[in-house]
Amino acid sequence: MDDMKPNVNNENLLRHLSNLELALTDVIPKYLELVARDKLNKQELTELGELEYFLMEIDSRIKQITQMLEQQLYGSTMERMLTMKAKARSGSMTAKLKYDEMRKNFQEMLSSGVIFEWN
Repeated sequence: MDDMKPNVNNENLLRHLSNLELALTDVIPKYLELVARDKLNKQELTELGELEYFLMEIDSRIKQITQMLEQQLYGSTMERMLTMKAKARSGSMTAKLKYDEMRKNFQEMLSSGVIFEWN
């Protein structure tokens, strides 16, 4: 049961993500307020430019992280499936059962739209 204990690094990562979310809830309304104004003075225009640049950078980084996670998760899942498939073909009943379950789960994810098949 020790495996079920939260990892300190995972907790730190979640805390950092929560902090990012909180920071964005402060930044986005200010950005939207400045965008909605008809006239901006020089200081407000500078602030708007900085906020816009910052938000575009954050958006880009979040997309990169999301893409990396998707690729890593998909890649490791496919690698495990191929390993199980090879073992199942060589006669392992345990591997066949695991492979069948993995294939079923993968098909469910495909049909539900959780993952996409690009080919």
